Amino acid sequence: MENKGIESDIRYERDDRPPIPLAAGLGLQMAILTISGIILTPAIIFRAADSSPEVIT
Repeated sequence: MENKGIESDIRYERDDRPPIPLAAGLGLQMAILTISGIILTPAIIFRAADSSPEVIT
């Protein structure tokens, strides 16, 4: 078994730092996904339970 080309897809080593725009974009993406899950999950549950609109907003 030959491991030829396994490391060819690695862009950054463990101690390397990605460029700042890439790191900022990935951080923003993670923040949006996290916050949307925190906000949308209770809203969906409250609407499914036929809660009053005052509870959701």
